[in-house]
Amino acid sequence: MKTILRIAVFSLFSVLFFLPQAPGSEAQTTTSEQPGQEGRAAISKLDFVLGEWEGEGWSLAPSGERNRFWIKESYVYRGAKDLMDMEGRFRDIRPDGSVSPIEDYALGVLFYDPESKEYRMWHYSSNGTVFTVKMDMDIKARTAQYTRKTARGDLSKFTLVVGEDGVWVSKIEYLRPDSTWFKVLEFRMKRVK
Repeated sequence: MKTILRIAVFSLFSVLFFLPQAPGSEAQTTTSEQPGQEGRAAISKLDFVLGEWEGEGWSLAPSGERNRFWIKESYVYRGAKDLMDMEGRFRDIRPDGSVSPIEDYALGVLFYDPESKEYRMWHYSSNGTVFTVKMDMDIKARTAQYTRKTARGDLSKFTLVVGEDGVWVSKIEYLRPDSTWFKVLEFRMKRVK
């Protein structure tokens, strides 16, 4: 019985997959747009963040004290400009001005979703935080922003601006109960490569 069942299943697959297609049922393709072209066109507009960046910043400790840190980030296109690979490395700056040898990092992939017409970013931090967000981009103003709910349920907002002077400024803010934003992190970088 098992042999007859196998022969029947094989015969069914043979009929379904090896029969010639009816005229006019071929997959329709256009020569005016190649797969991925819309996403590549959108990602290629982000040249203003390409390269290696380095600078300093601060983050707010629970005590209210500002902790200084050194930061280096790298932004490169991957594939045929299908996406942008992002990497950040961070080290604490000690009170004496020396930089800690312990390094934290964050990784990201920025891509364009042609269906939703949105830039999207996947993010991973060395502390285990992983998320995917819609990234609001203003190419002319050279800005980007996203909001997301943290694991605790707080609403946070990340903003970056690359000024005409070439200085990259980023900040993270949290929404307070009174609907005002409270800055908990800021850093400034300059392109080094």
